[in-house]
Amino acid sequence: MFQYKLDNAKTWSVVEGQHTILCTDLKLAGLASLVNTTSPALSYMFNQYLNTNYYDYINNYRIEEFKRLVSEPESEKYTLSALAAKCGFSSRASFFRYFKRASSISPSEYVKSIGKNNREQDLIVGKM
Repeated sequence: MFQYKLDNAKTWSVVEGQHTILCTDLKLAGLASLVNTTSPALSYMFNQYLNTNYYDYINNYRIEEFKRLVSEPESEKYTLSALAAKCGFSSRASFFRYFKRASSISPSEYVKSIGKNNREQDLIVGKM
């Protein structure tokens, strides 16, 4: 959550609560519109107050959502690609790249480390 005051701080809570951040097509301009500000102002807020850029913030949020989902028992029936798609990643490659950069291990290694057995092949739910 931001450590500064938006015009309407409740708006940001609603955005997170509705999982708007997990939409694959969410762009900076769309998020700025949702929180009633401009793209440059929102970009500045990410950089200045969170010391990160928009895309890194969104991808880190999505990775945390993946970690939450994969820890649930029903996640075992989904492929890693399907779970990544549920978290807002539009491609398997970008998901794996960001996950490894944020966690220093691959998603498969993470799943094994928490004792889960997700299917790695894209057969059950379909390809991304």
